[in-house]
Amino acid sequence: MRLLTDVHQIDVSSSLFDKTLHSPLFTDPAGGKNCFWPDGELEVAKAAAATGTMMVTNGGIDDLVASGKGPQNWWQYTTGGQFRITNTLLNFVERLEDFGCHGICFTVDNMIVSNRERRQRNKFVRGRCSQKGIPRNT
Repeated sequence: MRLLTDVHQIDVSSSLFDKTLHSPLFTDPAGGKNCFWPDGELEVAKAAAATGTMMVTNGGIDDLVASGKGPQNWWQYTTGGQFRITNTLLNFVERLEDFGCHGICFTVDNMIVSNRERRQRNKFVRGRCSQKGIPRNT
């Protein structure tokens, strides 16, 4: 055991596919950010850019990335279900390359977004997430 070790100059950076990450942390595409904070995905992207953190997003940050103020290292997350046609996949990849995306994450647990009837019955419908949060009194 070492005691009283100087920790002022610890390097926690790492490398992933030839990209240097300043820390081993990254943000992920947690569902519902836009439901609980207006433009939640965009705000997380701004925070990732400000801190040099890698971001994995499911979209909605195109304008920020195009402005040059987005995360410098980001990956796009997708279910992949929409890529049954090769041209659709190629267009998706080309668009991401144009935006400077460094990787694509495909989920393996679902290939399409499910119907989620219980959420609809409870009036927790995804379309409401783009309307400044979930209405609490309906």
